[in-house]
Amino acid sequence: MLGDNRAGQLGDGTTMTHATPVEVFGLRGVGSVALGEAHTCARLLDSTVRCWGSNLAGQLGDGTRTERLTPVAVPGLPEAVAITAGGSHTCALSGEGAVWCWGANNGGQLGDGSVDPRNAPIAVGDADGGDPLRNVVQVTAGFEHTCARLRDGTARCWGTGRDGQLGDGRVDGDSTRASVVPGLTDIVEIAAGGSHTCARQSGGAVLCWGANIAGELGDGTVDRRSRPTPVRGLGAASALTGGQSHTCALLVDGTARCWGYNRRGQLGDGTLDDRYVPTMVQSPGPIAQIAAGGGHTCARWSAAVRCWGTAGSGQLRRRPDRRAAPAHAGAWPRGRHCGGGGPRPHLRAQQRRHDALLG
Repeated sequence: MLGDNRAGQLGDGTTMTHATPVEVFGLRGVGSVALGEAHTCARLLDSTVRCWGSNLAGQLGDGTRTERLTPVAVPGLPEAVAITAGGSHTCALSGEGAVWCWGANNGGQLGDGSVDPRNAPIAVGDADGGDPLRNVVQVTAGFEHTCARLRDGTARCWGTGRDGQLGDGRVDGDSTRASVVPGLTDIVEIAAGGSHTCARQSGGAVLCWGANIAGELGDGTVDRRSRPTPVRGLGAASALTGGQSHTCALLVDGTARCWGYNRRGQLGDGTLDDRYVPTMVQSPGPIAQIAAGGGHTCARWSAAVRCWGTAGSGQLRRRPDRRAAPAHAGAWPRGRHCGGGGPRPHLRAQQRRHDALLG
């Protein structure tokens, strides 16, 4: 891992920021990684979860609010098949299709019916009756909201909704339990950004909703949307990723498109101009994977990784500056996949989020 480490989120036992990769102390058998604003979590191959970094809101899930410079176990968590991290909260998907969350809860982003922070996992409740949410196949976290994709192709969202990021038609209310995103069907992927959310349907169409201050919804405007709105001129997408205030999609032809905030070059189109509709990422060949961070983006071409956007904390493996087009990130240890977590956060976080890449 590399980048900002002021809260120990790189897990190397220090608080030193690194512009080159460092190994997470004592961590082996990793299946996936999720990144928050200043904390990190890993799901191991044995389906347990380890977290490290900032713990002011209990986002490490170890029953304390003590900052951890190396990984600690999350006790009391059912077998985890996936994890995601928001600004200061974390969620895990169990093998039985339930969602468990912990950490900050000021907007109801834990989905437990309260706004109380939790330093240990608690089950997400469905808005219909408050029973535990079931049949979930994917979960994704934004800065202060969380969304889930269900087995039937519908979606649920909960948490802060002041920008419409819950997709329920409101821009003035939060939800402390999982609420249906009306009219959204046939989805095969969902991705939360800072204060916006996007979903991909089986045919490759993408719809977005929520904050739109820089065009991150891709509908050609900067108007926030409280219901799913089609992204204009995208083509058939095969993968989605959400950043602080930008969004990227991998297309079925191996090219990538990004849209939204671009003052740090995170769209990778060779400019620093915000884009209200998708713009093509400059790439040396077919892209295999793409992940958006707070103010930067990384992609994998075969065995090579390239990144673009802000490099102020060393997350591009370059001296602090901005890159408006993909820059080679050098040799990386072989891993399972590049991690973005969700969302990846956010203008309010002032770029304190770090990012990492395994692969």
